Amino acid sequence: MDAAGDQQLTGTPPPLKVGWWKRIRRAVVLYLLVPYLAVVIIFVVLQRKLIYRPTVANDLRVTTVGLDAEAVRDVQIQTPDGEKLNGWLMQQAGDDGAVQRPLVVYFPGNSLNRNERINDLREVVRCGFDVLIFDYRGYGDSSGSPSDQHLTSDAMRIWNYACQDLNYEPGRIVIFGESLGGAVALSLNIGKCEPATAWGVDFECDVRLDAPHSRWALPAVSVSVSSARSLALS
Repeated sequence: MDAAGDQQLTGTPPPLKVGWWKRIRRAVVLYLLVPYLAVVIIFVVLQRKLIYRPTVANDLRVTTVGLDAEAVRDVQIQTPDGEKLNGWLMQQAGDDGAVQRPLVVYFPGNSLNRNERINDLREVVRCGFDVLIFDYRGYGDSSGSPSDQHLTSDAMRIWNYACQDLNYEPGRIVIFGESLGGAVALSLNIGKCEPATAWGVDFECDVRLDAPHSRWALPAVSVSVSSARSLALS
């Protein structure tokens, strides 16, 4: 009796042809492995563009964008590698500087530039704070290109600029982070700052201003709009 007859008698199924295994392997490669590798490559290649989405501007000086020169002044930090971080210091118009108001150091999110946050900045000023904001490298009219390492090192430069060049007391500085800026704010090592410093990090916030994207948070502290304003008036 031939092999086919033996299989019929024993009830064992015939073996799959080699062509079926080739089809299965080809399907796995085409429909699983290739799409997976394509997604990984896309994320690796476009990672920077997915994280950093700046709005670039040639010139965001106060006089160019038409802001009140009595309330806003241009500030700039020169980095050791030759890049320039441009920003604004916004204060209450007509403030004679007799009483130093607390300062909010504003670290923005991963898109747009400082000019597109002007309404949020004005809301903070109306609550009794001065505001210092710089565009990250490659954002607005700041030179260079952003990276994790540069965000961290530039954050400390901005802190030092606020304390040393602008002469704000560390205990009267609030660190504010919006979206990506929350991580930038956290990159500032608390040990390098005065213990009395009020820290605002944009994760969950108890103080909310009228501006839709403005939030405040102090770790392990329940705060309110009235308490924030009391800091501004103290």
